[in-house]
Amino acid sequence: MFDNVPEAYQGSMAETEEEAQRWVDGDEDARPPPELLTRDVVARAILNEVAEGRGS
Repeated sequence: MFDNVPEAYQGSMAETEEEAQRWVDGDEDARPPPELLTRDVVARAILNEVAEGRGS
């Protein structure tokens, strides 16, 4: 999911799993994980992964 963040959201979403986990743990300086983007963005990312053979 980290590779599928649209340009409009670049810079506002976590860039690593570690940063996302810090956000989950309550770190106010960390950004939220890309999984929390809108349903449409997440669905497109999943479809891309499946089309490229990395999903089920």
